[in-house]
Amino acid sequence: ARQTAQATEDIKQRISGIQASTGSAVTDINQINQVIREVGELVNSIAAAIEEQSVVTRDLAGNIAQVSDGVQDANERVGQTAEVSREMARDIAEVNTAATDIRSGGEQVQASAAELTSLAEQLKSLVGQFKVGAIAQSAAQSGQLIVWEESLSVGVPTMDDHHKELIRIINALHAALKEKRGLDVTRKLLRDLTGYVDFHFRAEEDFLAGINYPELEDQKISHRKFEDKLASMQQRWNDGDTSVTSEMMRMLQDWLVQHIKVMDMKYGNLVAKSR
Repeated sequence: ARQTAQATEDIKQRISGIQASTGSAVTDINQINQVIREVGELVNSIAAAIEEQSVVTRDLAGNIAQVSDGVQDANERVGQTAEVSREMARDIAEVNTAATDIRSGGEQVQASAAELTSLAEQLKSLVGQFKVGAIAQSAAQSGQLIVWEESLSVGVPTMDDHHKELIRIINALHAALKEKRGLDVTRKLLRDLTGYVDFHFRAEEDFLAGINYPELEDQKISHRKFEDKLASMQQRWNDGDTSVTSEMMRMLQDWLVQHIKVMDMKYGNLVAKSR
């Protein structure tokens, strides 16, 4: 009985072991089935991907064929463009040749125009000198340094009045120096002259600015040079250099008449045309 009980206990333990092993085997089988299902799903996914790849490959092949046709068309158009470019290059070469000829002709015209301009300036200077000489001769006959004549009129009444007053002051200074009236009289006339010169120049420049005169800057430059020269001569006279008087009178006579005849006549003509 004891042996039977012991054998039964052994059998029981072995059955428990077999049951445990069977449970583990069942668990392993379940895990294997899960892995098989996952592999099946992966295989299906791979098959679907392969099918999609096949579709894409077919589309790509079709696109490549279309691109090939497009490249062929593009090559033909490039060939046509190259031919047109060669024709354009020939035309451009002809245009460059014509432009060179035109430029050469233009340079010759500019050179001729420059020569004509130079000749015109020389002629203008000669005419001005002739007129200045005629006015000086008339002044000498009258005993004055400068005589007002209608040929000095610029056609602007205000400026003509200014010029007449300048001539009057210059003639008075000339007479004072000639008659040796004294330093006080001479100094006063010099102050009157420099003061009126400044007044006239500023008024004339304002007038020219008001009519938008294109050569206003040239007028200003000429005015400043005259003012500097007159101030220098006046300083020399104040310092006792009596020889400057004849030089001053000659400068006043020549500059004023020449300035009116050449530079001021330009704006006078412009004003006359605008009326």
